[in-house]
Amino acid sequence: MALSEEAQRLVVILAVVACLAAVVVSVALVPSPETTACPVLECGPWFSVGNPVGPDLCSGSSVLPVGCISPNDYIYTLSIEASSVEFGQELFNVTNLNGSTISVHPTGGFTIVNASGRAVAAFDLETGGPLKVPTESDWTYFTAATGISAHSPLGTEYSIVIDMGSQDPAGQGDSFVATATVSGVVVIASLALP
Repeated sequence: MALSEEAQRLVVILAVVACLAAVVVSVALVPSPETTACPVLECGPWFSVGNPVGPDLCSGSSVLPVGCISPNDYIYTLSIEASSVEFGQELFNVTNLNGSTISVHPTGGFTIVNASGRAVAAFDLETGGPLKVPTESDWTYFTAATGISAHSPLGTEYSIVIDMGSQDPAGQGDSFVATATVSGVVVIASLALP
């Protein structure tokens, strides 16, 4: 028994639809990294910081020199209020109003300090450049002195010192941006700097 021409077209159409459905289902099941953006630096339980303190001039009488790369630089200090990430999972940068990473001159960087004000990890730009930790391996850990490594928990006993370079950043509209990969999801959060 031969199928009519119309029935044959219907069989071909159903076969094409079934193939397309199989492709759609298989694409939907392929795991891929997601990106979640948080409007303020309180993104779920993974990481949040307190309001920034500063900017303070490093040579000021009330400023601890930890985190200051040069005495003529300005710094912000942010306390870590909650964290479920490790040191090596966290990347920082500072962006301008357009969302571009700012450049610092002549020096700048990020320092993570403990409750005693001792540096435990740092990313220093000794010659200036983009204020961004590009990869997890760009952090320097003071493991011998502190026991901290990329796999140590980044807990609430730490603070972040941002060295913004020698130009006063007050009122420039810059934002501190933290990025982490948590359970395969890239999470990005930002906080305006005063």
